[in-house]
Amino acid sequence: MGLEEEFAKNRIQIKTCTRVYNSTAVIYGVMCLIPILSVGISTLITFGRGGSLLDGMIFKALILGCGFYGAYRKNDVFTVAAPIIAVMGAILYPSVWNDGLAAGSVALAVMGVLANRKYRWLEQQYGFPYFNERFEEQNMNAVQRNIKDDYQVQYEELKKKSEQHGSDMDEL
Repeated sequence: MGLEEEFAKNRIQIKTCTRVYNSTAVIYGVMCLIPILSVGISTLITFGRGGSLLDGMIFKALILGCGFYGAYRKNDVFTVAAPIIAVMGAILYPSVWNDGLAAGSVALAVMGVLANRKYRWLEQQYGFPYFNERFEEQNMNAVQRNIKDDYQVQYEELKKKSEQHGSDMDEL
């Protein structure tokens, strides 16, 4: 398989990983912000007597934070911590929403861990993160321009010696 074909395949895989991360973040946002807002509004309306603040605000905020951090930092610890917190919330405060959130968090964590594994593999591949042949060629040309050949080194040494001796002429 040629370099161009490998770059194309890797570009598709990195776009898939990015799509998984963005989808995961949006789903966590929807699943957690609705309860946070509803508990917050009901608490304001009833002057602190309505809704469970621990479940509605703290657990959901932790799940949301871990889900976002795990998705965008590509960190497996936070990706797995979100469903653990969701399952704890479902056990402590049983409801249909918490059960759905726990099941959804487990599914998103599996998708996130698989995407992280693929992303780490892609990081090791040649051409990461752009997988563009022209970009890599430009980088190689820049590296080649910085490498001096033997004649350039000799010329610079002679020029340096002539400057030390006060001569205005280059010795070649």
